[in-house]
Amino acid sequence: MRTASKLSPCGRMDVLSAQRVRTKSQQRAAELGTRFHRGMEEWIKTGNIPELRPAQVADWLAGLTTSWVPPPGVECEVAVGLSPEGRYVPVTETEPHVYVPNDPSHVLLTAGRIDLMWESDGVLLIADAKTGRTDLGDPERLPQLMALGLAAADRNKADYIALGLYLAREAQWKWSDAIAMDSEQAAGMWETVLEYARLDDSARPGPWCHSICWETACEHHPRHEDAA
Repeated sequence: MRTASKLSPCGRMDVLSAQRVRTKSQQRAAELGTRFHRGMEEWIKTGNIPELRPAQVADWLAGLTTSWVPPPGVECEVAVGLSPEGRYVPVTETEPHVYVPNDPSHVLLTAGRIDLMWESDGVLLIADAKTGRTDLGDPERLPQLMALGLAAADRNKADYIALGLYLAREAQWKWSDAIAMDSEQAAGMWETVLEYARLDDSARPGPWCHSICWETACEHHPRHEDAA
């Protein structure tokens, strides 16, 4: 099973990503992101702003705490699963990025963790907090958020959802328009998630080789075309 964060149009990406040795700077970036998420969770659940180090992470959290008030009923770090039928599956994260259905008879298509979720004016808002520098584009086009949004909608029996990103470095939110769960857009989201979750580990060349793929070890990466 691929987790929601690993859903992509090519199965080879996930394989090569797992094999790639992270540089010290990449490891450091991941560590800083983890510190921010833990600080955010503590603030939302307790109301206390933790002291974070280094100052960069403290600044990221300050950008959130000074510009946004957690609404009533907001949930943080919610683990959700999605079945092959598109239904919500309760799961437990037994170790980082490893999800197990609470009921062993349930089958998982994919699973992941929602950073922030709350309801406003009849719309269920699902947001992912990002600390990286990469421009991820529109939130409604991200497979990770599609999968989490579909699971959350079924879990909360929501008629409308909106998908969002919180960009910690810029202290900015990016939101999709409200998406009706009986719309063609929602049906298209499900088709995308189902397709990506069922991919095997083989390469699947396409336009994404020139846009979202960073795995230069793949023979289809543009780097090899340029060298030919």
